[in-house]
Order: sequence, then structure tokens, then C-alpha cells
Amino acid sequence: MCYNIQLTLTIGFLLLTTCQRAKGVSPTMQKIAAFIVKKRKLLLVVMLAMAVVCAALMPFVGINTDMTKYLPNSSQMKIGMDRTNEAVPNVTETYTIRVMFRGLDARDKLAIREQLAEIPNVDSVAYEPDSDDYNRGDATLYKLTTQYDYKSDEEAQIERDVADRFDGYDVSVRSDDTSTPDIPPIVFILSIVLVTTTLLIACPSYF
Repeated sequence: MCYNIQLTLTIGFLLLTTCQRAKGVSPTMQKIAAFIVKKRKLLLVVMLAMAVVCAALMPFVGINTDMTKYLPNSSQMKIGMDRTNEAVPNVTETYTIRVMFRGLDARDKLAIREQLAEIPNVDSVAYEPDSDDYNRGDATLYKLTTQYDYKSDEEAQIERDVADRFDGYDVSVRSDDTSTPDIPPIVFILSIVLVTTTLLIACPSYF
């Protein structure tokens, strides 16, 4: 969001300064362009401050993954989902955590599945010795199922327990949470800096 605001206003500044030199521009547009040019440094500071605030608030932005909430009550899909929930009210939503090991011996794979199943709050562990979905090269995948939400303390504790119990193994733990992007924050920061620098270089009269 902060990236879009900053990019929009920067492009708007370039357009307005161009309009200032063009013929037939309305007096109101000329005043707006003159204000932006005159107060450009102040506006830059304000936008940078807004970008910092938006970046700090990013972790608190919730993402709704239930698409039926956007549908009207008359939608056939929503009606079907409501009827399904009424017919099967006790269905518990499950959450999955992927645990991948590298370099395991064949005799250790089943034993590790049993050890994973012993971790508190793990309801089941999916693994098939003869399936390519779980065995690829030297990598072995296990899918842990739990009833606790991805944002809960219990789910986070499961990931910590796996990392602690198999500390001596080449193991990686990752939940199937799709509500947050996998893109590292540094990518967003670098993209904002790059775009802003490019726009400022393209308009050397900014300063």
C-alpha cells in the first residue's frame, strides 16, 4: 500500500510539473503544480514518513481467505456452503505443516514418522514410503496435521518442537499458511528504493 501511494504521488508530480509548462492548462492545475514544485521536499518527507508507518503496520493487516464472505446472500455458491455447514456442523478445519528431511536412511524414515506423531498437538502425520510425492532424491517429506490455526501459539510450538527434536538433522519446517506472502520484506524495501531513485533521476529538477 505504501509503495502504491509513493509511486502514484511521484508520478503525479512528474505529470503536474509537465502540465505547468504546457499551454492551455487551467489555473487550478497550475496552482497545484506550483505548490508541489515549491513544497517538493516537504512532500517527500511526508511520503517517507507515511511509508514508514505503513511498513510498521503491515504485520497487523489481516487477509481473508474465505472467498464466500464477498458473495451476496443470493449466491448459489454461498447457499451451497451454508447448507453443507448445516448438514455437517462438526467438521473441524485442519492445518498442515510440511517437514522435509535430507539424507535420511530408508530404515529411519518410518521411525521419524512415529517421532513426529508424538509431538504435542500433532493429530496425524502423512507419509508414504513408495510415493514420489513424499520421496524425491535425498529429500523426504512429511505432512503434519493439526487443528490449531496457523497464527496460534500451539502451531508455532509444533514448529519449534520439530526443530528442537531433530536439531542434528538437515531439516526444514514450513506451514501451508497462504495468508501471508512468501516474499521477504527486503524485496519490497529494495523495490521501493529502486523505483524512487529511478523517478528522481528522471526528474533532476526535483531538488
